[in-house]
Amino acid sequence: MKKIILGILTIFVFLTNNSTASEVEVVIKGEHMSELMVESGFTVKTTRTGYLREGENESFSITLYSGNTYAFMGYGDKHISDLDVKIYDEDWELVKEDKKSDEDTFIGFTPKWSGKFYVVTTAYIGSGYWGQVIGWF
Repeated sequence: MKKIILGILTIFVFLTNNSTASEVEVVIKGEHMSELMVESGFTVKTTRTGYLREGENESFSITLYSGNTYAFMGYGDKHISDLDVKIYDEDWELVKEDKKSDEDTFIGFTPKWSGKFYVVTTAYIGSGYWGQVIGWF
């Protein structure tokens, strides 16, 4: 009976598609990014994950406070070769963006005023799972 169960589990693992593996990869990467952020003196404010097809984006609003410094760390799985993050103010005016062409992104930002901001994450090249860790100090 144990051999049958082991065989079924082996087949299940073999048949599991790459997207599941990629999703796990992003979760593990997020945990590592969070640890790095805490080691650097930041308090982790939020983490986000999702799936984006090439050219798609996901946005959310966040309240940021003047005087605090924020770190936005974004990362993609092996299928995303360029992940972009942009920060807009409450009027959707661009205030900060990542200009690198790679699967990992970092933006440091100290707002001059407190208020609502929008964070837009775009899979510029590739489709896959992505994550983001946001911290402040």
